[in-house]
Amino acid sequence: MPRIQFRNDSDKAVYAALKRRAVNRATYHRVEPGASRSFTRDTGMEDNWIVQIARERRIGRKRAAGRRLHTVRKLHRDAVVTLNARGEVSTARPANLGNATIDHVVVLMLENRSFDNLLGWMYEGRDLSKLNYVPCESDSRLFDGLKTDTYWNADASGDRLYASKGTTGKNGARWVVPDPDPREQFRYMNQQQFSLMNPPPGKKATMKGFFLDYAGIEAVTRPEQIMQSYAPAQVPVLTALARQYAVCDRWFASAPCQTWPNRSFVHAGTSNGRINNLDGPEDSYAVPSNRHYDVPTIFDFLQKVGASWHVYSGVFSLTDLQFARRFARMKDAAHHFKWFAEFKLRARRGKLPRYSFIEPTRWLVEPNDQHPPHDVRAAEKLIKEVYDAVSNGKAWENTLLIVTYDEHGGCYDHVPPPRTAEPPDDAKPQQPPVDGIDPFRFDRYGVRVPTVLINPHIKPSTVLRKKPNDREFDHASILATLRDWLDPECKTFPNVLRSRRIKKAPTLAAVMQRETPRGTLPRIPDAKAGRYEKARVETALNPIQRAMVATGLSRKLGVRLDPRILERHGVTTIADARRVLGRIRC
Repeated sequence: MPRIQFRNDSDKAVYAALKRRAVNRATYHRVEPGASRSFTRDTGMEDNWIVQIARERRIGRKRAAGRRLHTVRKLHRDAVVTLNARGEVSTARPANLGNATIDHVVVLMLENRSFDNLLGWMYEGRDLSKLNYVPCESDSRLFDGLKTDTYWNADASGDRLYASKGTTGKNGARWVVPDPDPREQFRYMNQQQFSLMNPPPGKKATMKGFFLDYAGIEAVTRPEQIMQSYAPAQVPVLTALARQYAVCDRWFASAPCQTWPNRSFVHAGTSNGRINNLDGPEDSYAVPSNRHYDVPTIFDFLQKVGASWHVYSGVFSLTDLQFARRFARMKDAAHHFKWFAEFKLRARRGKLPRYSFIEPTRWLVEPNDQHPPHDVRAAEKLIKEVYDAVSNGKAWENTLLIVTYDEHGGCYDHVPPPRTAEPPDDAKPQQPPVDGIDPFRFDRYGVRVPTVLINPHIKPSTVLRKKPNDREFDHASILATLRDWLDPECKTFPNVLRSRRIKKAPTLAAVMQRETPRGTLPRIPDAKAGRYEKARVETALNPIQRAMVATGLSRKLGVRLDPRILERHGVTTIADARRVLGRIRC
């Protein structure tokens, strides 16, 4: 049996104690770096420990050729025993977050909604001074939501259109506002915020360009809908969770750009200089390339410290597509990508990995990603499923659930993003100089997005804010929280993820105020009932859908993924995608 290297006598003693509790024929083997194939199985030992063991399987009198790694994931309050990537036994356990002992962090990231679009009216009519603002020395401004006849954009005639509560439309049209999809490339996001495509350095955003930018889309027939926001009764799940737990009303997208760059920030703390999904300033029928995202991610850090992780999704994982080149060099990476159904099972049993990242399970035919113009009720149902699985699970008290969105997607918001963002690195900017304007330096945030934090150690009606001298919350705050949680002495994290944005980002620890968890669950309503609006088959594919369809088509044909594969096969709409994919559902 290979030798196991112990860091100290304490580790050796713990290992010996665990071995005495093991069932017969269980032998411990050195875990090679990156080895992470694991699934839950009763090992016959005390199940309040984490330990990785290799079990020899016997078939009759013959010894099986291979050995399987089995992981028991039941957490002990005082210690966690696991073999890290160097094959060493480690007794380290995650640090507390605030007053809470957290063993699992779960992130659900949805698509393309601004804070005002979904939560702008959540505290309308309430006494905002009585909300629980944390930390206590945080920004003293009251909850920054919408107010009647206060925030506006002007139309081409100069007439004001005010931000309004409740979306409108015949039949099911009110659930898919805005329809069609707003523009979300970097230049158009500048237009929405500054009324200029190329704002000069130092210019403050006015947030007065949303209406004219949306009205400039040829397919738009009701441009006024860009100023409409969902009423709390329309999105009851997200609203109730934000009221019963914590909401951050100053959580900004990491950069004023599209999905792939912002999702890169939540995984890597940088977009590697990228500001658009594609290489050009406009969307085309090409597929976003993953060659730009061969950078270290949070998953590399988790592998290095021996912390378990899973990405849960539907047929295809966007995370897997975006960082395919990175995962191709990671041993057993495929075993970390799971179906969403397994998440619900593990959550209820209290056997989630340390870190879980959840993606929408459907992007195309019956999408539940909330990307405009998709029915918001479908994603509300997904949020409720995730919350129910976690809150009814055995590890509820020790699980932090974060619900957030990658970017605002062109939806209206009234708060100008600050120019205080820390540039993450020195990666070459994607944008070339335009009319004498320097390329984007990642020194300002994107538009606000909804972010809700859920755990029984959080007090109701909490509003999370930064401290006076801190940077704003953005997606890098998730990574900073994971750093302080899993590597409190910063011995490993800075060697893997060197982003300066993460280094400066505030963490979520302050939101865990209660020393003891709440004893009863608050009532969270179900998503609005009704038949969800399906995506129209004649609708052009958005960049995320193109990535999914291109992946499915390349796998179906048994060829390598080519950025022009959809163009060669004449795939531009949802109907075309259904034609070429056949029974593959995504």
